[in-house]
Amino acid sequence: MVGVAYKIQQRYTMTIFDTLADRQAESLKLAVENDLEFIGAGANFFHSVDKSYWTQFPYYAKQVVESSQSLVGLQWMQRVEPSELEVYLAKTRQIFPDFDIFTVPKDGEKTFGYILKDQAPAYIATDIYPRTETNLSLLGFYSSRLRFELILDDIITHDRAN
Repeated sequence: MVGVAYKIQQRYTMTIFDTLADRQAESLKLAVENDLEFIGAGANFFHSVDKSYWTQFPYYAKQVVESSQSLVGLQWMQRVEPSELEVYLAKTRQIFPDFDIFTVPKDGEKTFGYILKDQAPAYIATDIYPRTETNLSLLGFYSSRLRFELILDDIITHDRAN
């Protein structure tokens, strides 16, 4: 009798655990989807306003972050073609005088300047909210790793967040 009761209790415990795990997974999925919508709202800012208003990003980002229950910051990664780099740097340095682009190659050291192959565009951290000292130290970063290229290809190919 004790063995039967033990088995029933064990099965009941596992059912409760599985149900709780499913609920937690669904809750996490919804939170991530919600954050992606907020991040998409940030991207819409750059697509819907004239470039002359892009300097207003911190004000817009503040509203986006404050409206989210889980986002703590938002950054803008601007696509910059190699041929546009000098103009981009001059313009960005008007806001951030010490601005310079950098990357960290796989298994390598922090490297300043443009190093991408085949004249690929760089997606450069151009602005960030909140503008804390730590966050500002990220400005100028762009990824030079294969992983980023694969993610970007997936975003472009399937038109979805990744």
